[in-house]
Amino acid sequence: MDVQDCLVGKLLTTNPFNAKAMKNVLRAAWKPQKDLLIREVIKNLLVFQLFSLEDKLSVLRTGPLVFDGYLLLIRELGGNEQPEGIWFSFVDFWVRVYDIPFRKRNKAGVETVYSKVVRVLEMDETDI
Repeated sequence: MDVQDCLVGKLLTTNPFNAKAMKNVLRAAWKPQKDLLIREVIKNLLVFQLFSLEDKLSVLRTGPLVFDGYLLLIRELGGNEQPEGIWFSFVDFWVRVYDIPFRKRNKAGVETVYSKVVRVLEMDETDI
């Protein structure tokens, strides 16, 4: 297994789940052009092996998924890392805020509003 092709996922639940159903859902959601292998390492921790860089980047861009009501967090697996050592303490979400006060409708103002609850990674400035 080439770890450069691998991602690690953690399903945020302590409840049992249907791993076979989750694998089918992920294959359908991600639609890889090449094969996708999914291995459960330990309870709720999975390794996803994708066989093309395009498929891997597509999965990472897809963002977090929800399976059976539980959030599935995805991280890249580095060459010197073990899946069990990956830290799943944050997740990126796209957030849209409505009714920002008029005087805050600029990049600095929006970042101030968002910084109260999130870390701003990227911003679409077309509507501000």
